Amino acid sequence: MKPHWQTHAIGGSVLAALALTAWLLLLHPIASARSSYARLVGTMQSADDQLQQARAQERAGRQTAEAAAASLTARPLLLQPPDAVNTRLQALADLASSKHVRIDTIEAGRPEGFPQYAVILIQITARARFADLQTFFTALHDQMPDLDVATLELTGRSIDASTGEGMQLKLRWHTAPAPP
Repeated sequence: MKPHWQTHAIGGSVLAALALTAWLLLLHPIASARSSYARLVGTMQSADDQLQQARAQERAGRQTAEAAAASLTARPLLLQPPDAVNTRLQALADLASSKHVRIDTIEAGRPEGFPQYAVILIQITARARFADLQTFFTALHDQMPDLDVATLELTGRSIDASTGEGMQLKLRWHTAPAPP
């Protein structure tokens, strides 16, 4: 009769071999497949999130474009010729005066040509109270839609509060294409 420890050693070895075989043939491939599946699901979720963001951006862009098209249809932009610059400068000065904005200097640059329009940079230095600047910019937007603000710098309140805030303003005036 064999000693019991040999029987137990053989039985333990067989069980260890079966466990190793089960791990190599069954459990490890299943765990690996599950890990791959989890990575794939994560990748797909990330791609789906990116797709949803792209669709939201597309909807927002479409809405912006539709609003701009409706605005242009309701209020078409008629571009004046660049040689009407003196008339535009006078209209700006009149608008500023009517809104209590005191212009110190106003200068127009040379037209910069683009295929369908030209842009003339208009530089203004002025002074006004903040409330008057707000009404001036509102009126500017309403009455002169062919102008947009390139830069605006406000300086601090001067000692004499009646003169208001200092302002350096650069406007872009969109005109019809400059003649060649």
